Amino acid sequence: MVTVSVVLARGRLPTAEAWQRAIDELGLPLRLDLGVDPASHEGMWPVTLKGEGTGFEYFTEPDPGPPDELPHTVPDAMRVTLVSRSTQEGRAAVAAAAALAALSDGQVHDDAGPRVYDRHAALQWARQVVAEEDLETAAAPRTTSRRSWTARMRQRVMNRLDPPSVVAEWEDDDLLGIKIQTAQLELNISVPRSELGRLERVPSGDRALRIGTILGAPAWWVINRDEDLLFLVAGHDDETWEVGASLPSSTLDAIRVEVSAAVAQD
Repeated sequence: MVTVSVVLARGRLPTAEAWQRAIDELGLPLRLDLGVDPASHEGMWPVTLKGEGTGFEYFTEPDPGPPDELPHTVPDAMRVTLVSRSTQEGRAAVAAAAALAALSDGQVHDDAGPRVYDRHAALQWARQVVAEEDLETAAAPRTTSRRSWTARMRQRVMNRLDPPSVVAEWEDDDLLGIKIQTAQLELNISVPRSELGRLERVPSGDRALRIGTILGAPAWWVINRDEDLLFLVAGHDDETWEVGASLPSSTLDAIRVEVSAAVAQD
């Protein structure tokens, strides 16, 4: 799974037609479904890559993330996120993200890296992966070797928890605290209001999505469907993390219920 996002100025989000023109000008073999409105669409966006039908999950977020995650300031910024669940979808997502960055002078983020590309580096990456190079080896080198998320978790996961209890309470006007507790462990996650919607989009596979913080460090979430587990880790990224736990995947449903109740009562 590949999750890429583009941080750009809000006023520079293009129409599908303008986005397609940028793709064509860059010589990328990608065709968007022009019936999609990038300003309002959320969900699967069908595309064609090298004549083969594919697509990616598309959504926008008004908050681009903490300023210290951005290599340079983008005024009045927003984030466009593209989530893929196969190699072909991943190539299409990277190509679309590179074209959007080129058109908007935005920044492309490989959210699971974490890596950030300016529009020139993003285009180089896109051309490599579209040429059917491996999505990982075509990217910038990592400080740690890339290994399967599941294998890494099996080696380093700290706790395999019994079914937990979940409580969500507001820490302040904009920060929701989520407490996950068992006889073995208490895990406290602080999630900004602007990131709560990401709880509906926790991915499954080898890539994780950053949502909130644990002990001040970014929290990374992913579902392992084979083992029916929710993996939660905290650290610089989903490879070089400091603390982690595996929980029954039903924990995510309980978290969503508690979060919805807290938002409704706010």
